[in-house]
Amino acid sequence: MDKQRNIGIYYPAANQEVLKAGTFQVSCLREEWKSFYAEQTLKIRYKGTSTDRTIPHLQFTDWDKMNNIPRTNLSSVTDVFLSI
Repeated sequence: MDKQRNIGIYYPAANQEVLKAGTFQVSCLREEWKSFYAEQTLKIRYKGTSTDRTIPHLQFTDWDKMNNIPRTNLSSVTDVFLSI
């Protein structure tokens, strides 16, 4: 991955239960891989509290390196966002 697109790890890998990042703990409750993206459901907790937030997360897996955008057609991206 080139340096321009590498923003670091902010959710746990599939084999990792909890990612501890600063004052946050992040876990992945669900992961489903599609043809050009993956859907994850992440649970985020601020350390020292018992309050969790559950959020949907989309990870596009096929990128146009020249334009730094997902390599898919607009209707496919729209379908993804409408499904969550």
